[in-house]
Amino acid sequence: MDLKLGGRMLAKSPGLTVIAVIALAVAIGAGVAYLEFVNEFFRPRLTFEGGDRLVGLLNVDLAKGGAEPRSFHEFGVWKPQLTLIEELGAGRQIEENLITDDGRSEPLGGVELSASAFRLIPTAPLLGRPLIDDDEKPGAAPVLLIGEDLWKARFNSDSGIVGRTVRFGETMVTVVGVMPSSFGFPMSSYLWTPLRLDPAAIQPGEGPPMRMFGRLAPGVTLAKAQAELESIATVKGKRPIVKPYVESLWSNSASYWEVVALYSFNVFFLVLLGICAANVATLVFARTATRESEITVRTALGASRGRIVAQLVAEAAVLTSVAAVIGLGVAAFGLRRIRVVWESAQGTPMPFWWNEQLGVDTMAYALLLVVLASLLIGGVPGLKATSGGMQDRLKESGSKGATKFGKLWTGVIVTQIAVTVVFLNDTRIAWLGPRRAEQAIRRSHVSDERVSCRANRARRWGHPGTRNGNRFQVQFPSQKLGDIPVVTSARVGIHYFAAFKQPLVAGRYFTPSEIDAAAKVAVVDETFVRMLSPAARKDHPA
Repeated sequence: MDLKLGGRMLAKSPGLTVIAVIALAVAIGAGVAYLEFVNEFFRPRLTFEGGDRLVGLLNVDLAKGGAEPRSFHEFGVWKPQLTLIEELGAGRQIEENLITDDGRSEPLGGVELSASAFRLIPTAPLLGRPLIDDDEKPGAAPVLLIGEDLWKARFNSDSGIVGRTVRFGETMVTVVGVMPSSFGFPMSSYLWTPLRLDPAAIQPGEGPPMRMFGRLAPGVTLAKAQAELESIATVKGKRPIVKPYVESLWSNSASYWEVVALYSFNVFFLVLLGICAANVATLVFARTATRESEITVRTALGASRGRIVAQLVAEAAVLTSVAAVIGLGVAAFGLRRIRVVWESAQGTPMPFWWNEQLGVDTMAYALLLVVLASLLIGGVPGLKATSGGMQDRLKESGSKGATKFGKLWTGVIVTQIAVTVVFLNDTRIAWLGPRRAEQAIRRSHVSDERVSCRANRARRWGHPGTRNGNRFQVQFPSQKLGDIPVVTSARVGIHYFAAFKQPLVAGRYFTPSEIDAAAKVAVVDETFVRMLSPAARKDHPA
């Protein structure tokens, strides 16, 4: 009955209801979307069969305090001895040029992967077959497995792709299958080749960076698997660790406290909801002042203070429940939008486990927000409205000031909450990401001139802004120590400037002979020149 009465009272105050629902819906939706986003990256639901038993294996360097990525030697030691972890496999990132019959060449990132991965995640290929154990044997024919997105974008969804030969890097490979876009293992991959490294030929701490994975045997816990792994002889100064698979992926890039900080940021949304709820509570109290006669009469008829407060909380629960339903819809839309923003900004698919459906823990969190907001919105005004004595309330209910109080504060608080709703637009940065400014040069007008550098690994060129750039100081003889500027560099190929069609202010571009000989030359911009001291510009005008 209280809930039905609450619904009728909200219908009688449409202005209050609409503005309060909007404010609460945005606050709840933003908090729910953020929590679900963090959960999807650090505590996702692996919904495929055996997903909850998928694990990652790390070899932690005790001296450095971080995972040692070059652990292929240990992989060779552990694989034949582990009995509590099934389908132990490994994978490493690669990047090569994919060259098709039409002469088109494009650098693509992929994974050299153990065939066991395709048994851990039982996903049927769209065409052909997945990688199998025989593909990893020395002397086996080189093969390539591609993802659905790459198949559509590069091969126009050609059903005859299986069996076709293409060049990947320096090797002619045969395409053996197409995996659906939902596969993506080990994270967001769309191209796979067999892992053919020989662990016996690689010394501890050497070899390429790689990741290990497997599945807990039936009835085996993480603790038991950890004990067995530690019992196997390993490299001195290293400690093997078994973790849930997704958690193991972030061991190098995100520490425990960084993950805690990400979850703790949800306090911001709790504060935001608290501000909105406090504003709505004030508005409800202003409306409650106009219901003073009703409350007084009910009290005179025997209603306790707790009974009246409970009714107001029930009314608030109806309000916040409606807001929560809308907020969950906002959150679901936000998660879909996050995929679009991520794939547009990063140029890679979302992790294969990404699920746009809200999880059970997220729904429970939304319910907790409803309870907290209801207590604040209904409980505080209820306690305030029933705080005086019976005689005082009877006097106040007979005065004309009560109605004036309600109208005055209703107008003030409606304005305040309206401003809050406008302000909440800025919270989209926390869960949708800032809108990317339209770039002056569109992607379709830029030619990607990256090429495979297998023959010269020491000089791999990268785009500006990547980790291949360096920060250093530049000093001419005429400069004082305090005038030395710090600049950021990036290594580029000879066609980089031509791709942007940007004319030089002075001087010339690089030449092929300088690239081949690794000559110590540089092209600088006008900002660099302005950073130099007047004496340096005078002595070196070019």
